[in-house]
Amino acid sequence: HSGAHHRHTRASLEKLTVVELKSICREMDRYVSKHMRKADIIHTILTDHTDTDGQHRHPRRPDTAIRQTEMARQRAEHLAAAPLYPQEEDAGAAKTNKGFCPSCGASLPKKARFCPECGFKIDERPETLKDFVTKTFLPVRAEEVGAHTIRVEKGFWTHILKHLGSVPLTDLTPKHWEDYLRLLKERGCSARTLSLHQAAYQAALKYGVYSGRVAKMPPFRVIKGSTRRTRPIIPFTADEVRRLLDACSSPMYRALFGLGAGLGLRPSELVQVRWEDVDMDRATLRVRGSKTSTSGATIPLTPIALREMKQWWELEKRPRTGRCFYQRVFEDQMKTQPLQKEIRCFKLALENTARRAGVDVTEDGRTRRVFPYILRHSFATLSATFNPPVPLAVAQAVMRHTSSKMLLETYAKVQTRTHFCGIVCVCVSVRLVHW
Repeated sequence: HSGAHHRHTRASLEKLTVVELKSICREMDRYVSKHMRKADIIHTILTDHTDTDGQHRHPRRPDTAIRQTEMARQRAEHLAAAPLYPQEEDAGAAKTNKGFCPSCGASLPKKARFCPECGFKIDERPETLKDFVTKTFLPVRAEEVGAHTIRVEKGFWTHILKHLGSVPLTDLTPKHWEDYLRLLKERGCSARTLSLHQAAYQAALKYGVYSGRVAKMPPFRVIKGSTRRTRPIIPFTADEVRRLLDACSSPMYRALFGLGAGLGLRPSELVQVRWEDVDMDRATLRVRGSKTSTSGATIPLTPIALREMKQWWELEKRPRTGRCFYQRVFEDQMKTQPLQKEIRCFKLALENTARRAGVDVTEDGRTRRVFPYILRHSFATLSATFNPPVPLAVAQAVMRHTSSKMLLETYAKVQTRTHFCGIVCVCVSVRLVHW
């Protein structure tokens, strides 16, 4: 066989000692292909080392050679009896050998559906979770959600398939998922992380039920604490936003943070902004959003967003096309041809800037959670606390929410909700009086 170190023909086998024969058996056990009959190879080797009277030839140390030959024979018999494709026993299912044809005994390729010798139909192997997710579910999922969402879910599936990818799709039980959740808990993951993994897993099984691969949706328990934030979100004040922009390490990050705090864009929308989307004369921005039906829209630039973007535009020599925010990479060894690569996440840059500006800790000494979405929270808070406050309908249009419920319950805090509710009452009263 090709994998062994010993390459001898059938005629040269007579010159081998028993020690070399044992080495060949060991190498065959390690490298032999699954498409070959192990028993036939072992039988050929043993018969070529046997005289006509049935006795083995041992040119060196007969006693030791005989003992080694018997050990090799026992090992050969054990190897021949072992199944080529070990499978788990399934109650009520017939035990079939996938390595050989059950009709004529011919060896089969790994993914054979018919026997090449007699044409016997071989039962198809069950579809595993990994095959279903990578070949069927994720391509469909990529058409339904945005690029950022599918990138995050692929990260979830990397860990899920590592533990559950080999399980057949029809054999998945709640116990498999509970074992996976237990592994995440042992790694120290929060309840929120467990809930996100479970949501991705549920979406795949739901599509499996829709496509007819899964009989019914298995039950899932509610993960306690998944909706409770472990650390409260404290938005930046107007003074802290100024300090944050002054502490930026580069003009590009100053424009990036200024646009995020000035318009409340989502992080995935911020990194996709291009110069052809910015209209400096009309002070508008076309957002390339895909999270909701209203994500993609043209919105006005606030004074802080317009000021920071115009400064960065002047430094970039007024480009008309291309990415607004990027990182320079060099593909050649001499580092003479820089390329603009997309920025996928700016969490680390935001954390370092907040630390330099001293805004990672609030005025009362609490540690602030600094993450990319805090710029969106800050815009919602500042819109309501300005004097005069921004009307709720305007803030909702700029943030592009389909409903004001998300703005009031998620991004607006206690004192912010009071401001927004007051603006709504004033707007309604003015309309009624005018009517």
